[in-house]
Amino acid sequence: MSDPAETPARLQKRREDVTRAWDLDRGIVLIAAGSPLPIDGTDQFHDFHAHAEHYYQSGLSHPGGVLAFEPNGGWTMFAKQLDLEEQGWTNASETLEEQSRRSG
Repeated sequence: MSDPAETPARLQKRREDVTRAWDLDRGIVLIAAGSPLPIDGTDQFHDFHAHAEHYYQSGLSHPGGVLAFEPNGGWTMFAKQLDLEEQGWTNASETLEEQSRRSG
């Protein structure tokens, strides 16, 4: 689920690099992690893997997460605190505080 080599400082550096490359003066960018895909005819889901760019920029692989960039406000991570049932299906049980710490 997470790579120990992905430190908060390294992730912040990646976001700074892409911010300079984009050179945006207006508009926003949203990078969604995605949602679990159900397996037809069952109550199960395929293994969840976050969108590659979301994972690369945030270091997180939780369903429903969105990383947002706004030129005047910088980066914001939107994440969902999963309830007990959702944690059972996705194995993602980190608190919002832990997600924030790990993603920088």
